[in-house]
Amino acid sequence: MKTYKINTYQFEELNNKAKLNIICWMSTNFEPLDYEKEDGSIGYNYWEDMEEEYIQEHCEINGYLFTEYGDPIHYFINK
Repeated sequence: MKTYKINTYQFEELNNKAKLNIICWMSTNFEPLDYEKEDGSIGYNYWEDMEEEYIQEHCEINGYLFTEYGDPIHYFINK
């Protein structure tokens, strides 16, 4: 058995390049969020168009942690 130490970071602790990697990962792996418009039709919020605070909150609620480069750590843990 091998043991590895992985430093983990929350979204807000990372630099802009790492945050862009996270947003790219979310855009690739998660559907856009849908909402009902005032006229009753369905609209979509795409991850790359969302405010950084909303993405940070989403990561906090879901307990996402990342490497310093913005890679989600569960990719390493589950392999």
